[in-house]
Amino acid sequence: MLRHYYTLQHIAREMNTVLAGAMLIECFTQEKNTLILAFERGGEDFYVECSLDGKLGAVYLRPEFGRARRNSTTIFPNSVGVLVSEVRLHPTDRILTIDCSSHQIHFTLFGGAQGNVLLTDSSGVILDSFKTRLDNKLSIEARSAVQAVDIHNVPPNTDILTALVQSDVFLGKIYAREICNRVPLSPTDFVSSLSDTQIHTLLNESNQLKNECIATGKFYILTNDKAAIVSLIPLITYEIESQHTSICAAVRRRIILTRRSEKFLKERSKHLTNLGRIAKRLRASIALMENDATSDERAANYKLWAELLLAQPNGKRLAGESITLQSWTDETLTIPLEPRLTLVENAEKYYTKTRAAADSSKIRAMRLPAYKNRLAKVEEILDRLAGATDINQIELLEQSIQTLVGKTMKDQTIASKYREFSLEEGFVLYVGKSAANNDELTMKFAKQNDIWLHARGVSGSHAVIRVTGKNPPKRVIEQAAEITAYYSNARNASYTPVAYTLKKYVRKPKGAHPGAVVMEREEVVMVKPRLPAGMVEEG
Repeated sequence: MLRHYYTLQHIAREMNTVLAGAMLIECFTQEKNTLILAFERGGEDFYVECSLDGKLGAVYLRPEFGRARRNSTTIFPNSVGVLVSEVRLHPTDRILTIDCSSHQIHFTLFGGAQGNVLLTDSSGVILDSFKTRLDNKLSIEARSAVQAVDIHNVPPNTDILTALVQSDVFLGKIYAREICNRVPLSPTDFVSSLSDTQIHTLLNESNQLKNECIATGKFYILTNDKAAIVSLIPLITYEIESQHTSICAAVRRRIILTRRSEKFLKERSKHLTNLGRIAKRLRASIALMENDATSDERAANYKLWAELLLAQPNGKRLAGESITLQSWTDETLTIPLEPRLTLVENAEKYYTKTRAAADSSKIRAMRLPAYKNRLAKVEEILDRLAGATDINQIELLEQSIQTLVGKTMKDQTIASKYREFSLEEGFVLYVGKSAANNDELTMKFAKQNDIWLHARGVSGSHAVIRVTGKNPPKRVIEQAAEITAYYSNARNASYTPVAYTLKKYVRKPKGAHPGAVVMEREEVVMVKPRLPAGMVEEG
């Protein structure tokens, strides 16, 4: 409705009243497909904005406009200084013209984003164009007039709405639907089902509505559950949002409302996505904390292995990478070993792990309430976002959202490219999905003090533990290593070594293939390749 012919009639009249006798002092663009014309008369400034946007394209007066110091381009420089003699609308098409005697500025507003602004001389020869066309087929000629169809002669299977639109090329579907509502008739009924009296009533109502649109001095912003529109009259199926005595003020209000609505939807969607991801991660962390069965089983295994190793003769000998023993219940067990350590030293290592697992269980129990509290806050904000209806409600939540998110939007966007796993104690592991993705994870996403992991001696995904404060404890590194090993060619091994180091000790040689890097220093941990309990494989 911003470029509806009847709307443009009122815009041309209003612009003619305001601009007649004014001087064009500036013409420029600082936003794609938007042209600003500045006029002056008697020390007073006036501005015309023309947007050739496919959705919000319009031309209208606005009370003020500040030209940017940078990224602003002058348009039609040879037209500066001309005086406006008249503003008019083409009698059969949506071409609005500012006549400046020696020059004319034509706004071709049909075709949505295909519109243009042309500068011509007084005889109509094109001198310049706002949107340059490579084919040079510029024209200010009106399109071939679409012939109105007598409603009595439309095909019998034509619905009333279509017939009304075809009978008056300036009417449009919204006003045609209003005519149906006034009569009232269903717009989907066929014209062939109407009596002559009904058709006569329909045409009379159409003429009445047209006269109301042309004669009105009030202009409306109307809303329904779909969108806001500019209308020259109230419409039965719309609510009145605001009423104006200036058509240009109404057009500007409509554009502001639409942009505000689009911003609201974009911001809400962004926050719902990011907070939803945080909630998912918190739930996974809470599930890990609440499920102590795996931790207790691991601690029991460590203790059993330590006891079995200490029970072996010649405990000071080296036994390689593993040893197979019989448990107290005659179960055959293969115990991973650190090759550089003796059996006694390996036993001591497993006793240390037993104590660490017990300590980790206590820490999880202490931290669980804080995680549940944070999840409750995230879910509360998610509920409020889901119920929000305008940008003001989003802005009121902004501080709470930033507190919960706790990282930049750029980091959130980048992080979503990788596999993401919640580890114990709130740490997060990111795992690459391909060679190129590995490169991006390691060389762009990972920070200097993040922990970088890779299965040793085999091809596989790069992995990164994000470190924002304290360093992750050994158990968290082991958990991350298990996942890293799972996403490698050693997935089916019983145990496999995984190397890890700070990201700052990882570099990519010049000319290396995607995913190929070099570690300048490393530590190694032996782990069983696996995903966390209850976690399904991610693509």
